[in-house]
Amino acid sequence: MFGFPAPTRVYCAKLCRCRLGMRMPKLAANLSLLFAESAFPDRFAAAAKAGFGCVEYQFPYAWPAAEVAGRARDARVEVVLHNLPAGDA
Repeated sequence: MFGFPAPTRVYCAKLCRCRLGMRMPKLAANLSLLFAESAFPDRFAAAAKAGFGCVEYQFPYAWPAAEVAGRARDARVEVVLHNLPAGDA
């Protein structure tokens, strides 16, 4: 894909350089949508294994915050976005 040999690690920065020295846009794996074959806490490691350095997710409130943070830290991915609880309006 995109002419880059796999695996090309994507790091979090506005523009960064892939291992070939080319400038690349920032990409984040949406853990609410991707890696659905895995339980949510395991998706951090799956994203890292797929080459993502950044993740985002919606509604992680079924899991303790410390567990979510620990899974991100263990997988060495940066959480760049998560949604706030849905309102009642």
